[in-house]
Amino acid sequence: MALTKITRAILDTGISDSSDATAITIDSNENVGIGTTSPAEKLEVNGNIKFGDGHTIGDGAGDNLHITSGTSENIVIDSLGGITVISSNGTEKARFDASGNLGIATTSPSVPLEVNGDVK
Repeated sequence: MALTKITRAILDTGISDSSDATAITIDSNENVGIGTTSPAEKLEVNGNIKFGDGHTIGDGAGDNLHITSGTSENIVIDSLGGITVISSNGTEKARFDASGNLGIATTSPSVPLEVNGDVK
């Protein structure tokens, strides 16, 4: 089956949803926006993305990235002023501090890799 290219002239106002709001926009740089009329990247989605059987990637509060399965948050990645925290189901698992030190099961790593617990 051949694909037909939709010209920009047809898409000048985007693709409308049933409420007459612009649902999808393709701008002159060929950036695609879903839920935004001025996408800054090749694909910009304003809202969560659902894939597979109930898996979701979404933006949390602040600079958080949430990856969920069903109703539970499996992975949350937070960026807190130069610190990146990775947590699973509400429990912090790893942390990169502003110096690039990685702590596993510790919130204050003082060397490039600090593990609180046994390493096998």
